[in-house]
Amino acid sequence: MVSKLNYFLSFLFDVKIETTQSLLNPCLQVVVRNGKLLLNTKNANYSYGSLQDAFKYVLKKIRIQEKKINNILILGFGCGSIAALFKTQKNIEITGVEADEKVLELYEKYFLEQINSEIILVESFAEDFIVDHKKTYDLILVDVFIDLDVPPAIKENTFFQHINKSLNTGGIFIYNFIVMNESEKIEFEKILNLIQKFFNTVEVIEFMAFNKIIVATK
Repeated sequence: MVSKLNYFLSFLFDVKIETTQSLLNPCLQVVVRNGKLLLNTKNANYSYGSLQDAFKYVLKKIRIQEKKINNILILGFGCGSIAALFKTQKNIEITGVEADEKVLELYEKYFLEQINSEIILVESFAEDFIVDHKKTYDLILVDVFIDLDVPPAIKENTFFQHINKSLNTGGIFIYNFIVMNESEKIEFEKILNLIQKFFNTVEVIEFMAFNKIIVATK
């Protein structure tokens, strides 16, 4: 998929492979960086890159390999960078929910080979899926952004209530948020308080300068 020239150039600067847009994202860009394909928006890394590093760090910190995980729900599937972290795990069913049709097209075109697991892909807004879907999961990961912003519906009380109902007893809920200024810090504290209403244990894991990732258990 990536030529030898672009592979070597990518260690010097990002090499653009495709730039496109969608109704949800005015700028979607597939690039090669340090030999690896990434999906970026105008201001954020959407799949692989620092996003994947953040979830990899959190999963290692909570020792996910030691947990009994049979099924996983990823809200904000993107191009599969979170799902790819489980590619060595066997007998795990992964459901990925992604609202942006164009992102799913880019996943099929560029990133499919990154994932060995069977993926059940659903094109839907996360808040709609979690309300209508009746299945429960051992692990739910939420990484829903429009560029750098978490949509309002993903920060509401009812969303976390439905997450709780969709999680098995003893299950784990992981929620990614970015805090870059004082107003986002205040907003994050409100979200944290809401999540604490529905889960037995809640902790915040910080990654690099801006990622604050909430890990909750039921």
